[in-house]
Amino acid sequence: MTVVAAPPPPAPAAAPAAAGSAAEALVPLPQLLGLESYNPNSLLGTFLPRAVLERRGEPTHPALEDWIEIFRHSIGSFRRTAEADGSLPEAQRAVAAARFADAYLAMVNDEEQRELKEASSGGKDLRPTLGCLELCRMREQALIAAGFSDIFSDIKRTENEGALALLPGVCAELDQHTEMRDRWDAVIRGVFAGNIFDLGCAYTTDMYHSEGVSFHATRAKLLPRPWVIDDMDALLDRLCSHTYTRAVLFVDNSGADVLLGMLPFARELLRRGTEVIIAANSAPSINDITAAELEALLPQICAADPVLCKGVSTRRLQVVASGSGLPVIDLSQISPELADLAAVADLIVLEGMGRSIETNLHVRLSCDQLNVGMVKHPEVAAALGGRMLDCVCQLRCAAAAAVGGR
Repeated sequence: MTVVAAPPPPAPAAAPAAAGSAAEALVPLPQLLGLESYNPNSLLGTFLPRAVLERRGEPTHPALEDWIEIFRHSIGSFRRTAEADGSLPEAQRAVAAARFADAYLAMVNDEEQRELKEASSGGKDLRPTLGCLELCRMREQALIAAGFSDIFSDIKRTENEGALALLPGVCAELDQHTEMRDRWDAVIRGVFAGNIFDLGCAYTTDMYHSEGVSFHATRAKLLPRPWVIDDMDALLDRLCSHTYTRAVLFVDNSGADVLLGMLPFARELLRRGTEVIIAANSAPSINDITAAELEALLPQICAADPVLCKGVSTRRLQVVASGSGLPVIDLSQISPELADLAAVADLIVLEGMGRSIETNLHVRLSCDQLNVGMVKHPEVAAALGGRMLDCVCQLRCAAAAAVGGR
């Protein structure tokens, strides 16, 4: 397995003022270690211009130019989705969508030229100042400035309805596993299968619009192990031998991802006696679920499964806004409510490519930490030394984190 080493971090980015966070003052996750040097971006070592990487004798793919092109290429898809956004009068949509596209393209091009100009000076200590978090934040800022608040709203609603219909069957399937290890294995594989519903990636967006995304088919066709980061055996050992007091689950996408992947994960923790806090976005971003949207689905979730219903009614299962409005997350900037609830948590789960791979793959926490997600960008696969649709299952236990181990 090949894992990109954590690069020396640049100065942490300032807290966002408009897009990407709630209006309230944000605070660090209590378990976050090394706050002074923490930078959310995981793959910063590959965010240098190709010429710089070549001079240093380092792999030249991916490089800054490749990451910029991912976001530049996505503009067309986002523009088309914005043009269909029913929250704006039909006569205004095309103009507003064009305004977004032009503004974001200018932002991306300006950042690329700035980084390339700085690199041309040839300084040996050049460090990247741009990462996935900053590029995502710029995109949300451009959408908001153009008058859009949630361009994926209709898609999320449709996918949530479809996934809710499947939830009782998924839970019933899991209950057929009498051996705890087999059951947890099926739960974790379901998390990976759900995570394929991601409209922030060209590959999975094309898949969604051309043939749809099937939870059951994806689960059956997960890439064979070993995965690019594969702590699955250690994770199963830990889950079968240990009961956590409280777990915080940072969830990702709407639809199958949260409802058929992460909710069954939460359900199994509840069955083991663990309190579960589901941390979802405070504000919309791509097709990510928001806390408000998930809260609104709780009555239907309760009707679908008695274990989840009992968790909700006893408040052993709670949904809370994370403080973020991005498809990635800065753990030094979360909502005070989440920080209070997370203070006694002994398990933090970061789910999805944005929150667990593109950001926070190298983060150190003072409790057990699980990074779990599917690789959906070729550039991420190349940076990790893996394959497209590979899986990341990284477990760091508290003792290892405290001494700086993997």
